[in-house]
Amino acid sequence: MIIAEKNQPVIKSGIGKESHFNIKDENVAHIFSILRNQLYSDKIGAIIREYITNAIDAHVEANVSKPITVTLPSIFSHEFVIRDYGKGLSPEDMVKIFASYGASTKRESNSFTGMLGIGSKSAFSYTNSFTIISRHEETETVYSAYIDESNIGTIATIYSKPTNESGLSIHIATHKNDFEQFSKSIVQFFKYIDYRPEFLGAEIYIQKPKSLINGLSWKFFESSNRYYRQDREVHFVMGNVTYSSTYKTLSSQLQISLEWLESIHNIDLVVDVPIGKIKPSASRESLEFNDLTKSYLFKALNDIKLELGNIIKEKFEECKSDYQRHCVAFELDRSFSRLLLPNIKKWVMLIYSDFLSDEEHIKIKEITKDFMYLMDKSSVYVAPNTRYIVYDSSQKITHIQPRVNEYFETLPSNIQKLVVLKFNTLEQMDKFKNHPSFQGAEFIDAGTLPFQNVAKTALKSEEANIYQFNTGNRLNIESWNPSKSNPPIDAVYIEISSFKPKHYKENSCVNGAINTLRASFGIKIPTIYGIKTADLEKTVQTTWIELKDYLLQQVNNWKKNNPEQVRDYEYFKDSNAFQKELIGDFEPWNHLSPNLEYYHRHQTNYWEAQTALMHFNIPIFKYNPPKEFEALYERYPYMKAFQCTMSYSDKMRLVKYLDMS
Repeated sequence: MIIAEKNQPVIKSGIGKESHFNIKDENVAHIFSILRNQLYSDKIGAIIREYITNAIDAHVEANVSKPITVTLPSIFSHEFVIRDYGKGLSPEDMVKIFASYGASTKRESNSFTGMLGIGSKSAFSYTNSFTIISRHEETETVYSAYIDESNIGTIATIYSKPTNESGLSIHIATHKNDFEQFSKSIVQFFKYIDYRPEFLGAEIYIQKPKSLINGLSWKFFESSNRYYRQDREVHFVMGNVTYSSTYKTLSSQLQISLEWLESIHNIDLVVDVPIGKIKPSASRESLEFNDLTKSYLFKALNDIKLELGNIIKEKFEECKSDYQRHCVAFELDRSFSRLLLPNIKKWVMLIYSDFLSDEEHIKIKEITKDFMYLMDKSSVYVAPNTRYIVYDSSQKITHIQPRVNEYFETLPSNIQKLVVLKFNTLEQMDKFKNHPSFQGAEFIDAGTLPFQNVAKTALKSEEANIYQFNTGNRLNIESWNPSKSNPPIDAVYIEISSFKPKHYKENSCVNGAINTLRASFGIKIPTIYGIKTADLEKTVQTTWIELKDYLLQQVNNWKKNNPEQVRDYEYFKDSNAFQKELIGDFEPWNHLSPNLEYYHRHQTNYWEAQTALMHFNIPIFKYNPPKEFEALYERYPYMKAFQCTMSYSDKMRLVKYLDMS
């Protein structure tokens, strides 16, 4: 990459003796040590980034279409290897590039990513020695690069032999404990990059996120991460390297309002940048906000804002039917709600039970790919990638749950949801299907769905007093098997009827409690025994414990042993976005940042555990805000209900106005 140098004119007048800055010989080892050990905060990430981009550059230079090869460390081989099939390096170039900091052959063209002459030595940030194999002009030469007693570094030729191959490979011995991190870093590196090498060694799967809206040089990708608002990032991809910067940093550096971007939910903005248009830092872990970078990013973000508005408008105008308008409006509203004009937003539609008539209600159920169980719903959104299963009361259809499950499994992966609608009469069903809002929707007659009643037939013959719970099953009858052994003296049990918990809604509630408590708190639930109501009195022993009591006991023990985690979550459990954002922006509250960081790290897991235990009427957390919040509520009671978010500059004006210091 061509380095954009800034010429600095110097006017000299009346000066005496001049001395130039230099590095003394006795300090060279110290400077090299800084470049090796302190330049990169993410050592493994640096190795992956630097050597992969160097390998890709080698293919660009040699006009090679074959992908580079990346071998991940595994139990069979601890080596991490990056191999290109370019021209290789001559012995002279090996010394020039690998043994000299600042030497680069790529500063004359923006076809290459490299330029600084530092990355080829990045392996030294992780290890004191690594191997380079160069295949150049029918000769394969093996070199060893290592830190010698001088602490400067040496590259030594090991041996040479004839070869008919070409290219260069870097071989780095890794630590066993780092295998997983190498795989994770590879996935992260290629997340927003189209290029894919050939992977060898440990198995790896890189799933590119789902693209929501594409512009000329940018994309909005679906994101499952829940970030603190100003900690969300924009990702700039230049030369197969992703440079990420937070909204807060961009707003501050560019002096630009990004409220429009902050208002967009659950997305990642990825911007493709031509090589040379922005300048990375020396480590290439972030951007250098010089005039070149600021100028390009300022214009790019403003252009994206304008282009996004036009794309949303065009996307909606292309709809041919009311049903398409409902689906597109729903899809846009999920992420871009605050940017939608009222004439688009009004098309977001819910199907209520009284959609057709106040007298004749529709019974609504929903099943999704994320949760394969039919759930009763008071309403559902009209959404894309949905099919509607319909029937009326005159159709005597049994086993609707297994019928729907079996049908769902036959559908293509893009169908994410099924909505089951039961109508009172055939006329009511026809009226719904012919409604203008559903012209183009896919309807399936529930009576046409096949069902093989294998599970029930197999289990019906097995009668028992005590059953064991099987996790993960969708059907009630599959969730309980006759126990083949006597329960232990301290068994955990639950009363069941028709193969469902009698006092809790569904078997899915038990599944949810087991899974979320293990994921959130590390609590492992033992085997759960199901006792039919008729057998309860004669079967349950006095030493057994009911499931709800056991869950409450385990949660209380966890809270007792983890008071700091409980405190941090309860600090912010019901606090609003304004208060959370002030912790990062308002200096007197900065000391709460570690507490907030823990809250954000565990927010999803703890919320899911809390939701799962609601079915058992077990409260886990209460809102217990820090004294700083309490003082704010005391002075300004309305701030307790202050739910809006705002830009950094507006927030600081409000802080000043309220005299919160």
